[in-house]
Amino acid sequence: GPQEARSQGPQSSACGEAKLRRISALTGHGNSQVAHLWPISVCSHAMADLFWSLVDQVWSAEQVKEWREALESDLGTWTNILPMEATAHDMFDRFEFALKPIKCPSGSDRRILFEIDTRLALRVTVRTRADGTTSTTIGRKEDKRRQRLQYLTNYRKPIPCDDGRTGFQELIHGNVIEIITPDPTTIPLPSYTIANATYHLTLFVAALKAAGLLEQVFRGPPPDVDPVPASTRKLGEFEEMMFFIAVWTRFMTLEEQGKWRAAALVEKREKQSPEALMAREKAWLD
Repeated sequence: GPQEARSQGPQSSACGEAKLRRISALTGHGNSQVAHLWPISVCSHAMADLFWSLVDQVWSAEQVKEWREALESDLGTWTNILPMEATAHDMFDRFEFALKPIKCPSGSDRRILFEIDTRLALRVTVRTRADGTTSTTIGRKEDKRRQRLQYLTNYRKPIPCDDGRTGFQELIHGNVIEIITPDPTTIPLPSYTIANATYHLTLFVAALKAAGLLEQVFRGPPPDVDPVPASTRKLGEFEEMMFFIAVWTRFMTLEEQGKWRAAALVEKREKQSPEALMAREKAWLD
């Protein structure tokens, strides 16, 4: 984790805190970027209804209540921030890897652990038994389209190379990063609850993204129609989930989402028209 600042006076203490905030929590780089564990945009007015509608359908009421309370109280504070090197920050925002928080048995206000998780794609295995029946198991695997994590290294942990030089440990799946703060009052650790909410949502969203589902649902450019905001009209649960994930993963903008939504509403009305209902009834009778 960030090195403890050694300071004597108020001025040097402030300089030490500023330096700590610039150190990448994952790689040890200086001059890192401020990465939000939970993106502020997701809880903006335009996205909030869409987001909570999705979450309520997937997770238990108790879990959603815990996440919601943490997000409402800590979203704009330092507990929602984890300094990251630019490449790591971009990969994190694009769901190319996740950080699984691990609670520490002691000293939890000064120490938190994160396990790097790159197995975000789904592996579906179908086996045929001797009697002809099949069984299906679902596991996780690395998304082969995303290999940038191999270029990130932990600059705090030099290791000897075969040629005698000193290299650095790569950040790979299963690596555990320890983050320690010298003063939880002035430099608080990331919130475990927010990090846990982010991790669970990332597993859900990244699996759909890796499967290419968004490309299948939203093909081609956005329709050339006036956008309809999410707060105006509601579609089915699947459509709402796809719109939320598409915006959150930067597959489309909020304005583009509004255009796709307008087109989906037109299609829905056409399917519910008397002519369409009569045509389907005739097809069933035939």
